[in-house]
Amino acid sequence: MATQKPKSFRPWQPEQTTLLPPSPREWLSKDHQMYFLLDLDLLDELALSEILIPAQAKDPRGEKGFDPRMLTMLLLYTYCVGIVSSRRIERACHEELACRVLTGNQQPDYSCISEFRGNPPPAPAALQQLAHHQQLLRRLHRTPHADQSP
Repeated sequence: MATQKPKSFRPWQPEQTTLLPPSPREWLSKDHQMYFLLDLDLLDELALSEILIPAQAKDPRGEKGFDPRMLTMLLLYTYCVGIVSSRRIERACHEELACRVLTGNQQPDYSCISEFRGNPPPAPAALQQLAHHQQLLRRLHRTPHADQSP
C-alpha cells in the first residue's frame, strides 16, 4: 500500500488576510448612504470659509489638525444616522466601516470633535445649510427605494 501524503491546510496568518490591503470602499455597497452624502458635493455648496480661515490661522507648530471639511462631513453623516455624542462619534470612527471610509481611516478624538462643532460655534450660515441638507437626507433615508417592494 502506498503511503499517503499528510493532509495539508490553508495557510493561517491572521495578521495578513490578503497579500495587498483591499480598499475599504469595496466593503460598502455602492448605494450606501455615506456615498450618497459624498455625491451631493455639499462641501462645494456650503459656506465653509468661516470655518476654514480660523482653522488655517492656528499655530502651525505641533501635531497637524484634522481637515475641517472631513470633520464637517463626519458630523453630517453621524447626525444623519443618529450619532450625536462626541464620544460615540469617536467610537464610530474606530468601529463603523462607513465612518472609517468617510474619514480616510483617521480617528479624531472626542475632544477634537467637540471643539470643532462648538468652540467657537462654526459659521451660522454653514450650519443652517447643514441642517437643511440633514433634513433632506433623513427624508431620503426614510423613503424606500423605488426598486424595493413595500
